[in-house]
Amino acid sequence: MSSRRLLWGAMPKAQRSGGAAPVQTPAWDGAPGPCDAVAAPAERGKFFGRRWILLLACACLAAAEELSLTEVPPTDQAHFWSQAGPRLAAVDANLFGHPIAIGGTVFPRGIAAHSGYSGVWRLAGMALSFSAAVGIEDEAHAQDGPGDAEADAVFAVLVDRRVVERRTCRVGAPPQAIAVGLAGAQHLELRIEYGRSGFVRQRGAFAAPLLRLAGERPAFLAAAAQAAHAAQEERERPAPAWPVLPAWEGIALRREPFRAFPAALTIDTGACRLVVVPDHGGMVVSCRAGGGGEMIAGAGNDAPPRSLARGLLRDCGGHFVRSKPRNHFTPAEPLLLAGPYQLAFPADGVVELTSRTSPYLLLRQRCTLTLRAGSGAVAVRNTLVNAAPFAQEAGVWSLTRLRTGGLARIVFPVAAERTAVPESFAVFIAEVGGSSVLDVAALLAAPLGKGSLELLQWTDGDRVEAAFSDGSRLAVRSRDAEPYQAADRDRPSTHLYLVDAFTEVELHGPVRRLEPGGEAVLSESWECTGAQR
Repeated sequence: MSSRRLLWGAMPKAQRSGGAAPVQTPAWDGAPGPCDAVAAPAERGKFFGRRWILLLACACLAAAEELSLTEVPPTDQAHFWSQAGPRLAAVDANLFGHPIAIGGTVFPRGIAAHSGYSGVWRLAGMALSFSAAVGIEDEAHAQDGPGDAEADAVFAVLVDRRVVERRTCRVGAPPQAIAVGLAGAQHLELRIEYGRSGFVRQRGAFAAPLLRLAGERPAFLAAAAQAAHAAQEERERPAPAWPVLPAWEGIALRREPFRAFPAALTIDTGACRLVVVPDHGGMVVSCRAGGGGEMIAGAGNDAPPRSLARGLLRDCGGHFVRSKPRNHFTPAEPLLLAGPYQLAFPADGVVELTSRTSPYLLLRQRCTLTLRAGSGAVAVRNTLVNAAPFAQEAGVWSLTRLRTGGLARIVFPVAAERTAVPESFAVFIAEVGGSSVLDVAALLAAPLGKGSLELLQWTDGDRVEAAFSDGSRLAVRSRDAEPYQAADRDRPSTHLYLVDAFTEVELHGPVRRLEPGGEAVLSESWECTGAQR
């Protein structure tokens, strides 16, 4: 065992966190502590005065094998932006193929990536701890701007889907040491999250990433390889076979192409017609009421994604679900958003679509639609199932994208509390008959140029009605609404996001701690009304 590794464990906290400047070490013995650096001579004598700490460290670590994380295949990882296009993390080199350097310290081993990075390793309870040195990588790029010298990024470590370490690192700063316990843990995620100054200069690294194992290296590596293979298979398996379509009285079911989707399910109640795509995300991609026009935006105009690898998914549309909290969808999970869903008909008038298990989030998603013959009412129930062998937090974030160009107005409750809205947009919101009305037609006709409007508010009511220029209407509300509480910032009762191409009506369910097999549910009601004749 390297004496430098023991010294790292006994190092004072200020030194371990980068409080004292490290001294660069030209040689590396293949298994150092988290930083390829040793303490300054003035500090070294203090370490040897703490022999009892060293003896204790020896006793605790003598039986633990060690392994660089760069030798372990990730179970799942995300592509991120780079000047050369989307790519995966570099191993034992920076993104330019050169040695990793942070604040002047060079590291022979490490994982280098840009902000937006996420890598996951399945541990299966076979690791004891993880340590590394984190920071912004020194090497610059020709496209970096002069203001990017002030950039920073956030380095995060998640254990069993829970954040246990977060560090903000600036360009040029020395590496910061991190160390987390992993005893019994199943799931390790490393992330580089967006910081200031855009994201151009946020190239970082987890340098000298070291795992201490509970068992032997061969068994751990075999389990890691098996987990990576299983995750790849989950993303690449073909779409499941469709069941025989049932014959329901008053509700017609047809399998037919829709836009770029070769196989879509049309559901026609006589009062409204929905189209869902089981083979590609289970999304509702079309909604029409009576003889009215299309109300849903975005989905199906482009070819379905060729890859379900994270970070490569093009934007989706229609009605879909993101999971909460926020770090669940940055980067997004395309297996839940655009992967094949299992189609089932558990009862008359009920359509159920179930995703595969995300190797990243360890969640499954289920969307259940309940319809009635001759009715424009649709009950939508979105469920997230915790497929992990441990408890984790999750909540449903439901989004329905509407056609902005066809909108006349949006009606929603008067706000008890609302986020600030720029005056250029606020002038188009008026209180009429006890409701707030956004005059979308007037807004689109105004010379506002390019831009977006995001409105979040907290009220006791959550019904949002979109009225279209042809007279069609779609009203959406949550059936799981709870009384308004000013402290509940994670659950705005009304959430609208408007750009030229689409307008999102968004509903937020609570984030709950889910035991293995537990479910987070958000139920909503749609009221589809055709043009008034």
